[in-house]
Amino acid sequence: MRLRPWWLATIGVMAIAGANWIGWQAIRSPGDASLNDVPMAGVSGSEAADFADSWRALNGVTSDDERNTFPPALQAREGQTLTLRGVLFTVPQLVHEGRVIAAVLAPPAKFSCCGLSCDAGSTMVCVIPRDPLADPGRRRLARVTGVLHLHPEADGLTAIDLRAADVTWLPDP
Repeated sequence: MRLRPWWLATIGVMAIAGANWIGWQAIRSPGDASLNDVPMAGVSGSEAADFADSWRALNGVTSDDERNTFPPALQAREGQTLTLRGVLFTVPQLVHEGRVIAAVLAPPAKFSCCGLSCDAGSTMVCVIPRDPLADPGRRRLARVTGVLHLHPEADGLTAIDLRAADVTWLPDP
């Protein structure tokens, strides 16, 4: 049986694509996966799902120049304790004498060769620690437990705060 030239080209393209995919899988860093898929030390699978569900509960916040609007399910949780796992960013204006008096928390996206990154398209949360934290000097993965506070006026750093928060630094995945 004689193969037609277009079959040979198709087989060649598939072989090259397969070899490229296998090569990419071989050199890909294990940290290139989503941090939501990475198990955390001391956290069970159900706890990790709870963290993801907590971030999902914050979806649906809309803002304009004057007002923030919150979904009813989130409004019902105001004043309750909430735990989130995410990337904690310090803001230079909120660091006083090497102590963090407030920071911004965002959902984790991935850890790769360039370090930790967050999901920039999502809701961010202002974290006000119970006691000022030592400045880590860089963004860090953290578990934050605090009291949920919503800002209807669009005049703050974020629309959502976690106040009197306890911050636990987590190891890089």
